[in-house]
Amino acid sequence: MALNLASIMTRVGILALTVLVASCASVTKHETRHVATPQPVAAPVDAPRPQTATSLPDATPIDRHIWAALNEGPAVPWKGPAFGMYTYVLFTGSVTTPMTYREQLAYNRLKTLLATIAKPDNVMNALGNEARESTNLFLIPGSRLNTKTAEIVYYPSLSHMYRIYFMAALSRNTELSQRLRKGQGPFLLATLQPINETVKPKAGQKGYVVDDKQPILLVDLTGANEKSVAEVVRTFKTHVANVPLTRTDSLEPLRLKLVSLLLDVNDAIPLVRNAVAGTCKTIGIEKSCAQ
Repeated sequence: MALNLASIMTRVGILALTVLVASCASVTKHETRHVATPQPVAAPVDAPRPQTATSLPDATPIDRHIWAALNEGPAVPWKGPAFGMYTYVLFTGSVTTPMTYREQLAYNRLKTLLATIAKPDNVMNALGNEARESTNLFLIPGSRLNTKTAEIVYYPSLSHMYRIYFMAALSRNTELSQRLRKGQGPFLLATLQPINETVKPKAGQKGYVVDDKQPILLVDLTGANEKSVAEVVRTFKTHVANVPLTRTDSLEPLRLKLVSLLLDVNDAIPLVRNAVAGTCKTIGIEKSCAQ
């Protein structure tokens, strides 16, 4: 009995791709998907008007990307200079051992994302003032270990605080808010102003006051293949360079889904091959399996 595992996995991959393409056909003409605004969920947030697109006739294209470690909470006013865009790198998974298999995969995605974004030559203080309008600042909750390197200690508790602010900002968009609430991430959340200027605690009360005219772009890497993270970042940079951020959206190009799926199938082939080889040996047909 000859088993051609590569052929089997190839067919599985093709079938999976066919299903994915059919399910995503409605978004093939657009890089982003605009999510209709649902009724507000129960949350102590003041948002008197429905979400509308923000008019940006003179928006400067984003063509530079730098990063900075973020070590103050969202209740502290932003003290840095003004940039054209701010993108928060949030993560809700575990960064300490022991981890479950799923937690380890999520943490690997975070490490790859940080290695892709944070380079020694593109830290915030390396940029001149003249380029700030066209610059996106990646904000990473954590501290730099060494000013000469890009190594970062990530702060999950600080990330959680910012996640609460973003869930308040997205309270009128149930789908995106729930993805941020339930997913492990990591997430990229792009805004036109620091989040603590969009969401502010109510004076003397629980809850937040939200400027609901401020758009947010969400990139959710929950479940993505670790090897696809760099491609996701490249796609994000291309998108913000060409499409002004005027409404709350999620960036989910079909191409990225296909890349992640293909990588998953490719990773699964040796795992399945090894598992079947063990089963064949157990039942005494390893020679047939090897053909």
